[in-house]
Amino acid sequence: MGRIVVTGGSGKAGQFIISELLNAGHKILNLDLIHMEHPSVHTLKTDLADTAKSSTPSPVNGPSPSPSRKASHHAQMP
Repeated sequence: MGRIVVTGGSGKAGQFIISELLNAGHKILNLDLIHMEHPSVHTLKTDLADTAKSSTPSPVNGPSPSPSRKASHHAQMP
């Protein structure tokens, strides 16, 4: 299936969405301040509200997957 970027994937709504997407066979890239403890989910630790920091996210668990053409936004914005 496809690769999907999920913002805020470590939160309650994001975790539910990621679970459903994984069950459907998608690969997930999670953008969040908190690492998601799931072996099939790659997390980039980033603060989307801070544009200076968002341009240089920190990989949490290895190299990021291939580029994605889909996104699911669940990050809390101030």
